[in-house]
Amino acid sequence: MPPEKEAENSPDMQIRYLADGTTILPVVNDKPIYPELAAKVAIMDDVLRALASFNPDIFGGDAADQIRGLIHHARHFCDLYGLDYSDIDRMAHMAYSKDRWEGHLKYEGEKS
Repeated sequence: MPPEKEAENSPDMQIRYLADGTTILPVVNDKPIYPELAAKVAIMDDVLRALASFNPDIFGGDAADQIRGLIHHARHFCDLYGLDYSDIDRMAHMAYSKDRWEGHLKYEGEKS
């Protein structure tokens, strides 16, 4: 895809600060992206790039394909080591929800 097309489809990830002190956060799929969570995304981006350098056939596609490949292999890894993938997934979801809640409290205050 040409760079100008990619830029058109990319969400504006800039945090804006208004004169009155209001913070305007980027929103993707109706979810505000808090700065601390964007840093976690950058870490995952680095992981997927590293995996693509080892096996571009599995991890070299778009983001959805890369995540599917990672989850697919994580499930096999859990089987081999006798780990319960669903428990790990549930714990990861709880950590994700906690991150989102803490970001919401910090930037938007208590939900009413």
